[in-house]
Amino acid sequence: NCVVSVTCFRAGEATNVLPDTATLKGTIRDLDPDVYDIIEKRIRAIVAGTCAAHGASADVKIDSMYPVVMNHHEQTAIVERVAAETLGAPASSEGLPMLGAEDFAYFLDPKHGGVPGCFFFLGGREEEVGGLAAFDPTVPGAFAGKDGALRRANCMCHGTAYDFNDNVIPGAAAMYVRLVETRLGCSLYGPGELDALA
Repeated sequence: NCVVSVTCFRAGEATNVLPDTATLKGTIRDLDPDVYDIIEKRIRAIVAGTCAAHGASADVKIDSMYPVVMNHHEQTAIVERVAAETLGAPASSEGLPMLGAEDFAYFLDPKHGGVPGCFFFLGGREEEVGGLAAFDPTVPGAFAGKDGALRRANCMCHGTAYDFNDNVIPGAAAMYVRLVETRLGCSLYGPGELDALA
């Protein structure tokens, strides 16, 4: 699976002048190094063929920035167990794999000195704005529901209406503490001490 996106096209400054040059930029997202190699070759071939057909020339520069994030099974199982125990809900892999770019991949990739681990998301979705978040009356993207309650837009973090949901902080803190305890084989807090957070 892959996605190739042209996200920037710049050419010329005036409406009545044909520009001499144009610059196209974009991204390549893939889940397999072999797929990336194919995409890179195809992009170069398509650009060369298009230029040859129109008497033009082009320079192609492709920066390979991040490898694919590949979680390790044992560490993923630990995160799933701790999430279920701490937050009271099973971990979900719905929507995975994702074609995001993430530098955490270097921490996991043995070719780059990485170690076993697990990259995960803590969801912040909720329908109604309340709890800690209720102290901010200017929640971006929020809207009044038919019942008069302030509803959260739940916009993804790369959108202009994104608002970090403060209500996830206590549960997230408790989960991270439990992950540290599991990793170090120790107990930082006694039974029930983190229950109020989660």
